[in-house]
Amino acid sequence: MRRSMQTVMSALAVPVALLVACTPGDPGQTPPDSTGLQTSAAAPSPAPSTSEEPTPTPTPTPSPTAQSQEEKDIAAAKKAVREANRIIDEVLMEPDKHKTYPKELEKYVDPASPYWDYNAFGLESYRAEGKRFDSSSKVVELELLGEYNEDELLIYRCTDGRKLQVLDSNGEVVSKGGMDESHMIVKKIDGKWLVWDYKKNSQGYRGWEVSECQGGSQ
Repeated sequence: MRRSMQTVMSALAVPVALLVACTPGDPGQTPPDSTGLQTSAAAPSPAPSTSEEPTPTPTPTPSPTAQSQEEKDIAAAKKAVREANRIIDEVLMEPDKHKTYPKELEKYVDPASPYWDYNAFGLESYRAEGKRFDSSSKVVELELLGEYNEDELLIYRCTDGRKLQVLDSNGEVVSKGGMDESHMIVKKIDGKWLVWDYKKNSQGYRGWEVSECQGGSQ
């Protein structure tokens, strides 16, 4: 049976003003004259500095084109994960009508990938056992995990399947869905972002059940 898998302070710098008061012994100050007025002795002007402040080196920033491409790639990878989940669930609602997954799935999943093989096995099992989904799950959260890479991305996925039930050939409920999380490997192949596989967690699971989406920071 296929199980729907799966998905950031600032420091305040407070300037301190240092107040320096002149005292009667300071060389730039003279005592009051007979009129009671205080006069100042002219102090020599400091020689102009011959050194210049170093010019700070600006931090390079990605060009708008590079930023745009990164955003497009991440969006395309997320779309592949979302659409793959939708198509697979729709097929499992009517497994008897599908010996394999439709051509449409190839737009989002590489047919040579472990992810395709895993789900193809699930479809075959449902057909043999007369099982089916009564509805589809919904991807409710997608998030990039780690750094951007132009060839491969890791996407956090959280799927809500709490309304989904698995029925047998007689229409009886044999199991119910839940909230699932998984980490999806998505690769850029021939210019297209395609789901490749699950990244198993430390316990070796492709996906794990949660009460609510924990996010990619977990």
